Amino acid sequence: MQSIADRRAFVRHMVVGLPVIAGATSFPGTVDGFTIHEPLPLSLSLETMLRDLARVHNEMRRRGTMTRDDLRALATQTRLLAADRLTANRDGELMRGIRQVIAREGRDTILDHPVDPNAMRGELVSLGFELGMTNMAMMVDRPRREDALERLARGGLSPAYMEAWSDFEGLDVMMMLAVTGGASSICTTLKDMERMLDAMVAVLCPLSVILPPAIPDCFAASSVLAAIKLITFLAC
Repeated sequence: MQSIADRRAFVRHMVVGLPVIAGATSFPGTVDGFTIHEPLPLSLSLETMLRDLARVHNEMRRRGTMTRDDLRALATQTRLLAADRLTANRDGELMRGIRQVIAREGRDTILDHPVDPNAMRGELVSLGFELGMTNMAMMVDRPRREDALERLARGGLSPAYMEAWSDFEGLDVMMMLAVTGGASSICTTLKDMERMLDAMVAVLCPLSVILPPAIPDCFAASSVLAAIKLITFLAC
């Protein structure tokens, strides 16, 4: 069976060329005084996908277990999120917007702004997530934020979704084959996924405060992160 590391390497190799699709569309200038709480309607397709993700999350939470069906559902949702972004060229827009913010205000404007876990919880609840006592606080150090910002500026958000999609499918195969030491491998992979999405959210949500078109990206990445946090809690 192909290892999780090999699958990740394949996904990264597959998305190396994604920056080429960046379009000429630019974001509007910085909006002074904008806060994450101001409304920005999600597209119907994105809201539908995030509510479907919330449904899978809530079913796992109520059941108190994680199954192969859950993994397959999460793989499907992350694949759809990536496909939706690529179809609409949202990665190109995000990459251009990040470059504009960095050029205009510097990297520290993004990297030094903390994520508000209470605001994140409120946004997820508005999408239908039943969080209970789920801890959305994140401890992401500066080097991990810098790495996430570089990944987002270079390739957008789709590569992270594609990597998560690949990992979910790999975990499904591991559970099906009842791989020896599978529980430990599953936990390692889930915790790696959580760390990766933690860093992405720690960059995207502060970014969206000064770059409003990035708000849907903050919502979507936070939704995937909430599902991964729950499945990690249940499995590990």
